[in-house]
Amino acid sequence: MSEPAIKSEAHRAGIRPEKDTFLAEENPFESMMERFDHAAKLLSLDPGLYKVLRNPEKQIIVSVPVLRDSGELDVYTGYRVLYNTSRGPAKGGIRFDLNVTLEEVKALAAWMTWKCAVVNIPFGGSKGGVVCDPSSMSMAELERVTRRYTSSIIETLGPDSDVPAPDVGPLFGPGGELAAVPGSGCGPTPPMVFGRRLRTWAMAPGRVSRGHGGFGVPCAPRWKVSLPSPWDMFRGTVS
Repeated sequence: MSEPAIKSEAHRAGIRPEKDTFLAEENPFESMMERFDHAAKLLSLDPGLYKVLRNPEKQIIVSVPVLRDSGELDVYTGYRVLYNTSRGPAKGGIRFDLNVTLEEVKALAAWMTWKCAVVNIPFGGSKGGVVCDPSSMSMAELERVTRRYTSSIIETLGPDSDVPAPDVGPLFGPGGELAAVPGSGCGPTPPMVFGRRLRTWAMAPGRVSRGHGGFGVPCAPRWKVSLPSPWDMFRGTVS
């Protein structure tokens, strides 16, 4: 392989990393911003819009006290970041993992913002997480963490503001607990959570929907599918 070809391959790897590699970097948010800066230069992005898109709209940090099955009380740290809602309500998963950090959550919320814009769906990007080890918890403990975390950020959640979903860690019990937090006043709002079980108003494809999309889009005839340009992600109205 020639030297220019090698450099080209390295450049592509640098701006489109595998997710695990990206999250393993020292500061995922700054790494994401390096890629954003590269795209902004290619687009000659308006300086004002550049400043807006470089900063998350809202960052929430909460304490999550949970009673363990042993009777011991543990306090975990939870995050929720709404990166940008110019195109519509934010959407994004919630991670239960020991390695969750605010910088990681900010980065993933930003990536979700770009992804929604690229495929031209009316959502912004968000992400959440709780610093805990779900593998060491019983289902009852996981349910308590989920309910306590959700009740702490409930004022942010809703079908017109921020729609959560499961990511890493089993967040749902038999009834889809994330959607119904006792005492929150929200009840089991049908459109409020992505990734619900069928009996809680979920769509049938559910867990395999990403696979369907990953197979269908490349296989569809180009002349029958109108796909937005990647650069359209920056052309929406920012309020």
